[in-house]
Amino acid sequence: MKDIDILGSCLSSFIQRKKYFKILKSESLRKEVSKEIWSTEKYYRDQLLTIIELFQRPMLQTVKTSPQDWNIKESDIFSIFSHIENIYSLSTILFEKIDPRLQNWSYSQSIADIFVDLSPFFKCYKQFSENYSNSIETLKNIKNSSLTLNNWIKNKEKDVRCKLLDLPSLLIAPIQRVPRLILLLEALQKSTQPHHPDYKKSESAINLLKNIVQVVNDGINEDGHRKKLIQLQSIFDIHIKFLGPLSYPNLVEPHRKLIREGKIAIKSLRDHSLQNRMVYLCNDILITVSSIMVPIQGAISKVDKIIPLISAMTIFQSEESNSFFLISPIKNHLFVCENSQQRSSWLTDIQNAILALVESKPNYKEQRSQWTLTYQDGNWKAVSTIPDESNSNINVSQSFENSSGFLKKSKDLSVSPPPIHNHFATSPSSEEWVSGKPNLSSSKSSLSLRSSASSSPSNFRIQNHNHNQADDVDSIYKL
Repeated sequence: MKDIDILGSCLSSFIQRKKYFKILKSESLRKEVSKEIWSTEKYYRDQLLTIIELFQRPMLQTVKTSPQDWNIKESDIFSIFSHIENIYSLSTILFEKIDPRLQNWSYSQSIADIFVDLSPFFKCYKQFSENYSNSIETLKNIKNSSLTLNNWIKNKEKDVRCKLLDLPSLLIAPIQRVPRLILLLEALQKSTQPHHPDYKKSESAINLLKNIVQVVNDGINEDGHRKKLIQLQSIFDIHIKFLGPLSYPNLVEPHRKLIREGKIAIKSLRDHSLQNRMVYLCNDILITVSSIMVPIQGAISKVDKIIPLISAMTIFQSEESNSFFLISPIKNHLFVCENSQQRSSWLTDIQNAILALVESKPNYKEQRSQWTLTYQDGNWKAVSTIPDESNSNINVSQSFENSSGFLKKSKDLSVSPPPIHNHFATSPSSEEWVSGKPNLSSSKSSLSLRSSASSSPSNFRIQNHNHNQADDVDSIYKL
């Protein structure tokens, strides 16, 4: 019995020693990670100071005192070094708070709480990131415009403080810093015992910084999409110059955002030929662009159609098909994607954009309810539900893109509408449909864009005018 007690005591001692050595190992690792945070922050702060002292301040001083030397503006300097001093101030505060704690390190010491307390000030990274592409572009332009300035920058980049990095490489440091801090804090949490106060603080700091990274990434994407809209505006301007007016002459508007762009084949509903088009999906319109030859100028981009999403609907035949229809009062498009994944992605983005648009303003639901989609005698048609055209707000916009009969529902248009029919839009021929889909012979169905009070705007009613053809529309997927 005594031997058993001794054995139990030895085993208990062994387990305790093992736990103790495990704690010592994790604590040693936690201190090493903390040193890594401290050393990388010091190096990063020195990089920021190099940018400010070696480039920003001398350039700003030269522009103020002798602007003719480089022929650049003060605004160019601010554009290149946007918010860099704010980021340097934040890094300095962070370093000065970490340094004394590391110098007086103990098992109970904590550093993650510093990041939690300073997290609201990390928003300066969002502002810097949103301007980053503009910063690099401005730097490239001023270097190309002034050989003297270009040589001056190259000479500065040889300074030992640059550590063999050029100015663009130094300017990317703030973009890389927050993701690296997240990795270091994750390593800190992993090496911290769950009962230690730094464990929960590390988790909170990681989540806060991840939110900042997400905001930064969203800002970068939004800035990229905004620039693409500006580039697309140039296509609109060229179209207006050579081919005539467009219904949306000003593409770049505060409310408009580019959701996605891509090349998709469009199948002609007359001769069934495939034609490649660039398609741009915004939060309120969809744009198709092609290329056309004009005298003297040569090939230019032409805006084929601008489809307001408020009166558009997507329809596809089956899950296996790679195509889908976009039906609207302006024109029907049969898009043919490379595969089902691409089709699913485009359908999802278009449908989500329509839902978000309809929900954004109360009057948009009313506008959408003024259109009904019908399938009759082999044709899909968008039909106005307003019985009296003379009292409606339907106007015809006279523009090149609308030469086939573009109808825009807007009270702002001053063009008097010519006599029109309620049925308009080119419709898919019966050959586009396989068995199990609407019967060409006598089917007549209507998909109302109105939604009931208890359903979302995407839950459109199906009105079967011919009950014998009810099964014909059951397999139609719609938004």
